[in-house]
Amino acid sequence: MIHVLCMNPAIDKQYFVRDFIPGRSYTDQVPSLFPGGKGINCARVFSQLGEPVHLIALLGANADCITEEMRNRCDCIFLPVDGPCRVTVNIIDEKQDRETVLSERGPTASPAVLAKLHSVLEACIMKGDIIVASGSLMCGLPRTLYREISRLCENRQAKCALDCNASLLPPSIEDAHYFLGKPNEMELCAMLGREPTSDPKELYAGALGMRHVYDNLLVSMGNNGGLLVTGKGAYKAKLPVIPIRSAVGSGDATFAGALTGFVRQMEDEDILRLAMACGLSNATHEEVGFVDPDEVHRLMGDIEVTRVS
Repeated sequence: MIHVLCMNPAIDKQYFVRDFIPGRSYTDQVPSLFPGGKGINCARVFSQLGEPVHLIALLGANADCITEEMRNRCDCIFLPVDGPCRVTVNIIDEKQDRETVLSERGPTASPAVLAKLHSVLEACIMKGDIIVASGSLMCGLPRTLYREISRLCENRQAKCALDCNASLLPPSIEDAHYFLGKPNEMELCAMLGREPTSDPKELYAGALGMRHVYDNLLVSMGNNGGLLVTGKGAYKAKLPVIPIRSAVGSGDATFAGALTGFVRQMEDEDILRLAMACGLSNATHEEVGFVDPDEVHRLMGDIEVTRVS
């Protein structure tokens, strides 16, 4: 079973404003609203790809849209917290190909909520499961939470996959082990204390330096594609040029696509193609964390994968 954690869900508001200029007033804007948070997006993509998934999420009082959608998609455990979920505002300027993001702090999880979360994880995680630790942590949760979960997975002979923001990486990877990680190129170089680079061979060499933390690494490289490093070698993906609607949620779709490839025991090259195709499919749609399986299949055929080492 795939268990996806969402420890800080959001309500995503998207505003499409052409030629957006800070300091100006934009009236009569009608936002698109989507349930958000990296874990929510991952669980949504798993369900769209046809993979059974179990969502474990902390939830504020204003989250009816999250519960309504996700309960229709997968099995869910929602742990209530006091206060509303955070709101994330995305201002998307298609003319300038630029996105501005404002993210609220959100509610605070109490010690009782943390204790309940530990109880749920102890009951749910079984041998052979995959636990997806994705996204930021709600205030009140220890910054070492993902590290603790990775150790629980090791004890249960389960696998833990990590995709968190840069500030959470240091406490999450210290004395921890993950089946799959998804840093971007700058985050990987920062973890290694190296100068930023986009050179696939240098990134591969850096990824080898993180083998004590990650069995496999998917390194995001933006428009330059991605790099997948496994025990069999390293593979670089070159992306086709396609019209982009919004990149919000594309990283989460990419992560879910890669994990789906591993679950299906695909060849490494096809795992990378599936991951990149999911990210691209999401980017062609306004919806956040949305992929079209038929479109994903077509895009996989347009993604060029070469072996780096």
